Amino acid sequence: MLYAYGKVGRSIALTSGGWGVVGGDSEPPRLLNSLARRNPDDTFVIVSTCRDDPRACGFPANVVNAWTPERLNWYRDAVRPHQEVMRRVGKTDTAMLDAIRGIESAIDTLLLPLTEKLSGVIMWMGQHGTANGVLPAVTNRSGTPGFTRPYDSFVFYGGGIFRLINAWRDLDPVKNEETWLIADARNHLKARDIKWPPLRPVLGQFNFTRYLHHERFGDVTDPNNNEWFLSKWKTDHTWLSPVRYEYSGLEACSLLGARLPPSPASVMFNTWVGRKSFGIFINEAGFHAGQGRDQEMSGRLQRAPIVQEWVLPLEPSFIHGKWTTASQEKLGITVTTAPWEDYYDILASVRCTFTTPSSGSGWATTKPWEAFAAGTVCFRHPAYDTQDHIYGRLPQWAKEWLSPPTKEHLWARVHTLNKDPTTWVSLVNAQYELLSDTLRDRQWLKLIEERMHQ
Repeated sequence: MLYAYGKVGRSIALTSGGWGVVGGDSEPPRLLNSLARRNPDDTFVIVSTCRDDPRACGFPANVVNAWTPERLNWYRDAVRPHQEVMRRVGKTDTAMLDAIRGIESAIDTLLLPLTEKLSGVIMWMGQHGTANGVLPAVTNRSGTPGFTRPYDSFVFYGGGIFRLINAWRDLDPVKNEETWLIADARNHLKARDIKWPPLRPVLGQFNFTRYLHHERFGDVTDPNNNEWFLSKWKTDHTWLSPVRYEYSGLEACSLLGARLPPSPASVMFNTWVGRKSFGIFINEAGFHAGQGRDQEMSGRLQRAPIVQEWVLPLEPSFIHGKWTTASQEKLGITVTTAPWEDYYDILASVRCTFTTPSSGSGWATTKPWEAFAAGTVCFRHPAYDTQDHIYGRLPQWAKEWLSPPTKEHLWARVHTLNKDPTTWVSLVNAQYELLSDTLRDRQWLKLIEERMHQ
């Protein structure tokens, strides 16, 4: 069977040399590698733009790249004249939309021949817009009156994948349903380009529901009389549908294939002796409206106030991440990035670290699992993992220890672990046992494979 694989909104790099410092780039290739090795009789074709040769990057033979060097060269030549037009004309000029349509046609030439060959689609959500191609406008405020003018990045990295999914689902919109994966709840589905609503939950890191508009492209199917009964006509050419998002443990998938340190249980007190007190990997992030949290806390849930109030008093031995110069100057700190290959060694150089809500969010992220793998005690902010998908699976005593209700509790517990190796080792081992169980079970892989083979 043939499965399309990719990420909306971004190219895919198959090795760490192409991964950015902000994080998240490792997850799609590592999951792909795991799926391919567990399902050797299936073929996975990368449909997101990708410059890498899977075989040269250590992927098995059943992973292929739709964007071969020859096709990439043809594509660059095909879109170049359209890009030149886009640079010359104004946003509302009809030539602009014609140029975008020309780019869309080139992408479709490469991807749409896959339509009737596909058995499934497995797709990560990245940054995308409400319109990722030239669509009929809901209002006339954008682009040429009557049509949308999408951002260039959405055209290049999103629109073609949505059109491939639409063409495949048109063959049988109930049987053919893509599997969506979401690692960042801010990137929930927004694309009106998606013609058919997902009937199954999106697999992610938080339980919530969002509504999505669907362009119908002239299809007059009535949603009230079939599987789409939860949908309704919103305008004369769009549906409105609820989309459910379901926790799946997906955030742990980036550890698959990573070079992990040995079990902390095997090194015990020697590890405690050689470490410094506290350090943190943290990227700057703005506030996100989020999933039903206490909005009175919103200002305090941004990363900068958390670093200032919770982290800096601990005098961390390192702060690594990506921050603006202005924010660093305001906090009076210097934040540097660290290469992927040094990540675990640096994280394992401290006894304790801290995980915080991303953009004011409460969803689970990869950070605790990485700390668990490094044998580093990972405390959590009160607004992190609010549904207890990670910390709720620890023994109750460990959960309470790692969940300081205030910054003063965090400071006191870090200082305690700097004098108490016995408690530190107990926490490290409790974390590692949960990590080991999670990587053995691989809940997210089982959920994806159930959909592949049903």
